[in-house]
Amino acid sequence: MSDKKLQSKVVTMAFVAIAFVTATVFKVLMTSAAAASGTIARFYAQDWVQHTLPVAIGVLTFVALQFWPKAKTVGEEAVTELMKVVWPTKQDTVAMTTVVCVMLLISSLIIGFFDFISTHLVKTILTL
Repeated sequence: MSDKKLQSKVVTMAFVAIAFVTATVFKVLMTSAAAASGTIARFYAQDWVQHTLPVAIGVLTFVALQFWPKAKTVGEEAVTELMKVVWPTKQDTVAMTTVVCVMLLISSLIIGFFDFISTHLVKTILTL
């Protein structure tokens, strides 16, 4: 499979994901708006509105992105840049994760020590 064909498939799947997220966000927003307004609640209570409208919004989003040349260009450029990324090896990832965990442990011990000291200092001052 050529890079151009793979790139096109990745962009199309990204547009499908964006359309799905758009439909989901629309459904959540409509549910929230229906809870806040009686008019919207009556409109949104209809089954065809609850199920058809989010799907229609998702399909329209996909079609708009798929046939908008600028969106397609931006998507292809993003995929091209992601293909250039040199991802760390498993060994590098494990080493960096270990360093982060050790530093987290050390900093939590230091902050815990200062918290312990300041607590006792404040209690001593308050009992005077």
